[in-house]
Amino acid sequence: MAAPLAVAEGVGMNITGTAGAPDPTVSERIGKPINGPITASNGRLRISTSLDPPGLRIEGDLDRATLPALAEALASLADGGSPVVDLSGLVFVDIGGLRALVMAAARLEDAHVLTLCSVSPHVRRLLDLTGWSDAPRLRLGDGPSDAPGHRHDLGAVR
Repeated sequence: MAAPLAVAEGVGMNITGTAGAPDPTVSERIGKPINGPITASNGRLRISTSLDPPGLRIEGDLDRATLPALAEALASLADGGSPVVDLSGLVFVDIGGLRALVMAAARLEDAHVLTLCSVSPHVRRLLDLTGWSDAPRLRLGDGPSDAPGHRHDLGAVR
């Protein structure tokens, strides 16, 4: 079993190759230039951000071990309007990962929605079976995310 992410212990996702520098958390990195990859301690999840519109691209495994990094990244988007989350690189997701996405949508102000793009058939089926596909302020997009804006790397899949 993989060790929990350092994020769960308050350390955050670390910048690799930066000796002696403090380790910024995901929320400190969203919207700021990144000089190198930021890697979750277990290396199974990559989170990239989009600035316009605000959003995330998730690649790798989203499970109990990687959930703290996603939760922190989603919380950082809370005040950014209607975020877009691109799931095209998602390899695996458990119910906790789906719940985090649905809860992030529920926390948005009434005028905003969280859009999930590139939702695979199996993820769409899980959302349908749980009833979460109809959750308030959650929208399932049909195709890949084509949101404009520069993406910043927030983690690496290894």
